[in-house]
Amino acid sequence: MRLLKAAPLPDDETMQLHEQRERRFQLAYLLRLTEAMVEHAKRGEWRQLEELEMVRSVEAEECFRCNLDTESDLIAEALATLLQLNENLIKIVGYAQTQLTDERLEQLQREKTTKAYLEQL
Repeated sequence: MRLLKAAPLPDDETMQLHEQRERRFQLAYLLRLTEAMVEHAKRGEWRQLEELEMVRSVEAEECFRCNLDTESDLIAEALATLLQLNENLIKIVGYAQTQLTDERLEQLQREKTTKAYLEQL
């Protein structure tokens, strides 16, 4: 009978490198999700945007649950990019909201004008 020898447990440095690598993959996924959200917002695809936001929210919570003190410059850059994409997304959604509000006000004004005209007949 042959006994199997257990592999040694990874040291702290190896574990830290693994965690950083995992964090980079998570951040890359968050960036791709956010880029997709920006594209959906530009096209006015609000349902798809909302669905991606739900996924991104869960992923971001998972990604940032751990301590960020030991993270690399690459991760810091990814976070800066993520924040910039978020700002773009907020601007696009804000602009769309303003447009919808303006369109609704114009529609209400047309309805009011039409009603006043019909009452005069």
